[in-house]
Formats: sequence, C-alpha cells, structure tokens
Amino acid sequence: MSRAPKESEIQTGIQTAADAVGYLAYGGIVEDDLSVHPIALDGFHPADEDGAYPLSSRKLGVAFLPGERGKVQGFIDYITDSGAGDMLKTSGLLAVK
Repeated sequence: MSRAPKESEIQTGIQTAADAVGYLAYGGIVEDDLSVHPIALDGFHPADEDGAYPLSSRKLGVAFLPGERGKVQGFIDYITDSGAGDMLKTSGLLAVK
C-alpha cells in the first residue's frame, strides 16, 4: 500500500520540477515563503476573504477536552482578538471569526 506524499514533499516537488503543479494549503505557501504562484480560478484567488475560491481550503477549528475551557480561554481570547486577526492577515491567513 502506498502512502500519500507529505506536504513538505509536495512543496519540494513543485519548487524543483519543471512544469509541476500541486495542491497545497495556501497558508503554508505564505508562511513558508515558497517560490510558487497560487492559481486564481474563475477570477478568485485563494487569499480572497469571501471564501469564493472554488478549491475551498480546509476549515480548522480549536478543540479541547470537555471541562478544560478554563485552561484554554486565554488562548481563545487571544486568537479572536482584532490584533491577532491583523497579524494573521499580514501572514496571508484569514482571521478567526
């Protein structure tokens, strides 16, 4: 049984193979400052905040064990603060809603 390639392997392949195309998380492209160009589809770019990009990226959530909210509330407050949102946007990511 074969395994799916790791994202780092896909990144390397896209950056080194001529005419390569790959499917990566847009946030990883920005964060890792990859020398690749995201593709706009139907006039939408992956960085567009309206979520209309046809290849919708995965949605991430914050998860914690029941009864542990008190331990993570400070983190939740931090990531939902407008200052954190501004920092995420400068990194090419969407702010937490």
